[in-house]
Amino acid sequence: MKSPLYVFKFIAKQSFFVNLLFAILLMVLVGFLFFQSLGWLTHHGSHLKVPSVTGLKVDKALDLLEKEGFEVIAAFDAHPESARNRGISVPVHPDSMLEEFIVREHVKLAILCVPVEFAQAVVNRLISSGIQGLLNFSPIVLEVPPEVTVNNVDLALELEHLSYFIR
Repeated sequence: MKSPLYVFKFIAKQSFFVNLLFAILLMVLVGFLFFQSLGWLTHHGSHLKVPSVTGLKVDKALDLLEKEGFEVIAAFDAHPESARNRGISVPVHPDSMLEEFIVREHVKLAILCVPVEFAQAVVNRLISSGIQGLLNFSPIVLEVPPEVTVNNVDLALELEHLSYFIR
């Protein structure tokens, strides 16, 4: 077996243009392999199932999410009949079915729209069922383990920001 120094000696014996051509070809190959692997690395084109945990009207939000490519597959409410009467376009289940549904459907993301006093308890149930990401519309800072990502949406703050630009 030849020593690793052999490669360097071989390269050093070549002309500058041969080495330049080799370097360019190597960069093109690495770039090609990188761009070919991006879909696999980023899961581009794959869909995640997103349950909507709702205590508020969310029909407009559901339409927006579907337009953005998210598949909202269910909503959960303590009073599913009243939620169904509000015209929500996805199946509305009683909140007692939450954990079983998440496990059965392999759901990883959830939207949290519940009154503040119930938010942490619902989040605990979601996380224990396997949820890894939360979009939180409840005005509370949630306590979650480090492996769970929470994005908080404060509607009052967003409206305040928006009103600044309208004046």
